[in-house]
Amino acid sequence: MNTKHLIVSVTIAAAGAFASGVMAEEAAFTKLDANNDSYISMEEADKDAMLKENWDSVDINKDGMVEQAEFSAFEEKMPEPAK
Repeated sequence: MNTKHLIVSVTIAAAGAFASGVMAEEAAFTKLDANNDSYISMEEADKDAMLKENWDSVDINKDGMVEQAEFSAFEEKMPEPAK
């Protein structure tokens, strides 16, 4: 495999991994958003110990709700689970 093909292959693999991570974040958010109002309330956060434990730092705008952007920022900071 030449260098150009290798670079393209690595780029495609990285893009796939990123997309997979984004989809997983969205699925986790949707699962926690039980009433489908596009926010996670403190009550809904009870299902996720890590989110509940870090609530004050996740709820960036301090409105008592976690929106998708706040949740995504939180997820990005979390270490990858061991495989």
